[in-house]
Amino acid sequence: MGSPRTAGMTRRWRVIRQILVFAAVLAFLGVAFYKAMTYLKSDTGSPKATSTPCVVSPNSKAAPTYTVRVNIFNATNRAGLAAEVAQQFKARGFLIGKVANDPHNRKVTASAEVRYGVNGPKEALAVSNQVSGAKKVKDTRKDASVDFVLGNAFAELKPAPTCTAPTPTNT
Repeated sequence: MGSPRTAGMTRRWRVIRQILVFAAVLAFLGVAFYKAMTYLKSDTGSPKATSTPCVVSPNSKAAPTYTVRVNIFNATNRAGLAAEVAQQFKARGFLIGKVANDPHNRKVTASAEVRYGVNGPKEALAVSNQVSGAKKVKDTRKDASVDFVLGNAFAELKPAPTCTAPTPTNT
């Protein structure tokens, strides 16, 4: 058995050790919180270019976002659907080609069928991203034009992405 003085010293060192451990944990959490906040608030540089277009309003004088020519065809029984969707594509910056009923008279059960040729896979991707459930079909055309054929399951285009002009940064 130890003396009362030794027992008091041991208790005292335990309390000091607990305080030091608690202070070290608080310091670690403070540093972690600071790093997390600076990471969240940091500017990661200039915005990266994306394949998603900005919305071009029909009344703006801005150049189209895409140079792809899209033919809008209706393969449904809904009258005027191709013209309505063509206006929406035009508002998103696409160049509009023919607007009519499907010249192939195919039955399209999906929301849309995106027909493209050997030189138009990127353009077809940009067009097919405008609607959920679009089916891409490669055909024999040589140019980069794309046919967007509205099917029976078509409800609406995906919401148009919005974007803001990047603010210049001093680097």
